[in-house]
Amino acid sequence: MLRTKKAVIFIFFTVVLDISGLMIIFPIMPDILRSVGKLSISDAAIWGGVLYASYALMQFLFSPIIGNLSDSYGRRPVILVALGLMAIDYLILGFASVLWVFIIGRMIGGIAGGTVPTAFAYLADISNSEDKAKNFGLVGAAFGVGFVFGPFIGGILGEIDFRLPFFFSAFLSFLTFLLCFFYLPEPLDVGKRRKFKKKDLNPFATLIKAFLFRDLRILFLCFFIISLAHWVYPAIWSFWSKEVFNWGPGLIGASLACYGLGVAFVQGFVIRMK
Repeated sequence: MLRTKKAVIFIFFTVVLDISGLMIIFPIMPDILRSVGKLSISDAAIWGGVLYASYALMQFLFSPIIGNLSDSYGRRPVILVALGLMAIDYLILGFASVLWVFIIGRMIGGIAGGTVPTAFAYLADISNSEDKAKNFGLVGAAFGVGFVFGPFIGGILGEIDFRLPFFFSAFLSFLTFLLCFFYLPEPLDVGKRRKFKKKDLNPFATLIKAFLFRDLRILFLCFFIISLAHWVYPAIWSFWSKEVFNWGPGLIGASLACYGLGVAFVQGFVIRMK
């Protein structure tokens, strides 16, 4: 039981790092792009969209592949590799001096950020029927914490130096890697693993299978529209508030953290109300 609780805690922090890694860059993005790329605020907003899209694209393409790899080789090695990639990604971003390096760094981050399905699979492996809903709810809470923690830390540290949030995140990723390496057990027995096949490299196979269920198509479409509306706001907020209010990273991060609190409140409480 104690090992299970420790594993749940480590998975919680892994998901927090995933979401924080996505959100930590939002408050400092205007300063990064204007400093590195010598761009106007309007051009910086366009390149910011490219960086966000590169992260999301890699996450979309690699999430099903990573999930299949975890089914074949175990959850633990996949999570450890992802944490290692996160640390490398943050270091790349911290030292980057040209835009194309930032794009490569965000792409690596997107690949590493595709481990959320593996985190859910890990919890499913170690949870009994009584604890499964509670443990999955904890992952939902981790999303909320990441939405608050990421922009808040990014904004506060960005006031000191806009590269500092990356080095801080690299430290957290490396620390979590070490803790998981020494204390996170493998939940998937060898006998329950399946052989990895070439078709598992196709990221669209799972999506196509899902769309074969007619009743789910409308649900997926609605979720896509909601997600699109959800991410437009934080994607443009830092550039808009910089241009209109001349806010620095601290205020941008604090405002996005308030947005994250709203997300956490809805996910953690409102959707559970009966």
